Formats: sequence, structure tokens, C-alpha cells
Amino acid sequence: MVSLSLPEAAKRFLQRKRKFGVIAHTFAVYPERRQTLIYEALGLCRRSICVATPFISADILSVLDYASARSVVRVLIGDSQPDEIWNIVRLRSRTGFEVRVCSGLHLKLSIFDSLFLVNGSANLTSISIANPGEEFTVIVDEGESEFALERFFALWNEHGPSILNSNAATP
Repeated sequence: MVSLSLPEAAKRFLQRKRKFGVIAHTFAVYPERRQTLIYEALGLCRRSICVATPFISADILSVLDYASARSVVRVLIGDSQPDEIWNIVRLRSRTGFEVRVCSGLHLKLSIFDSLFLVNGSANLTSISIANPGEEFTVIVDEGESEFALERFFALWNEHGPSILNSNAATP
């Protein structure tokens, strides 16, 4: 019998997919761990992170900035952010960590490595994520993620360009 071996890249992908699956299951069972689990999922990312949220908190935006060392990060945010967020965006935006502003944004969606999908009623703020009244759906599925990416990039392309430096205007 001939033994077939998966290429290393395929093995790493399947291992990450299994870990995303464990995080998704834990997310549903232990809502008090949501923020930690989102951070764990971000730590697994190696290709891309796409986030759309009307409001974002400074701690989560900083973690996304940190994750951009390994993954391309694209963030769509609403135009009503506190000054602290605009300062972070102006100082840290660069190729690989891009932020665009979308007036009237309601979509709340995060897609990690085109595989791990989080959507629901919560903004991407520490307070909203910790609120047990907020609903979340966490899915590990390439097909569902593809549909979500199409929605994300439709808005992304409609609301360019990115805020890439401190000279960029903010709303």
C-alpha cells in the first residue's frame, strides 16, 4: 500500500482549521470568554483579517495592529469614533494595516484567514463583546466565509481610500 502524505502547508491549514473549530465551539459554550477567544483566533491568522464594525475599542484596534505583523488587516469602521480611535488609526495605518471609514455602517462582521467567521449584534468593543445580551454566530466554513468576504469587499471597495498616514483627514 502506498502512503500518501499531505504537503506541510495543507497540514498547517488543517491544524489551524481544527483550532478555529475548537474556538468556535468554546465561543458558544463560554460567552464570558469571548474577547479572549477572539484574541486566540487572531493569533492563528496567517493570511488575512477583515473586520467591519460601526464602533471599535482602542484595545481591539491595537490587537489588530499587532496581528498585522503576520496577516493583512483591513478594518471598516463607522464615522462616529472617539478621538482616541482616530489617533490610533492615523498613527498606525499603513500597507498591511488599512482602515476605511464607512458612513452609516451597520454590518458587524469579522473574517479570519477566509475561514473563521464571527458576526452578530455586537460592535467590536470590549464592552459589547462581554455583554451576554449580544448575539454572535461563529462559523468555521470556507463557503460561508466566501459569502461574507463578498459583502465585506463590496463595502471596502465602495468606501476607499484607506487612512494611510497622519496627514489623512478623519471625519
